[in-house]
Amino acid sequence: MNTRGAFARAISSMADDTSLYAREVLAINLAGVKCKLHFVNPYHTSTKHANCGGKIKRTSENYDIAPCILCSKMVNTHLNAAINLASSTIRSQT
Repeated sequence: MNTRGAFARAISSMADDTSLYAREVLAINLAGVKCKLHFVNPYHTSTKHANCGGKIKRTSENYDIAPCILCSKMVNTHLNAAINLASSTIRSQT
């Protein structure tokens, strides 16, 4: 989304009730799609670089695209957070 913070606002507007998520997973499973609910720790998902493990330096001027202090690459912070969350979900399954 081109609107600054739109993704974060969409996430924050989601229900915090975990029973709602559990009911959604149940409904998906009843539809014949195998689905499991995994809880992951979102701490540092947008500041830890998914590729090199370095710290992403976010400021108000470079909140969406920010440099990694370790490798100096410019990183899409929202995509990076999604990758970190997905990889922590995959690790928790094993």
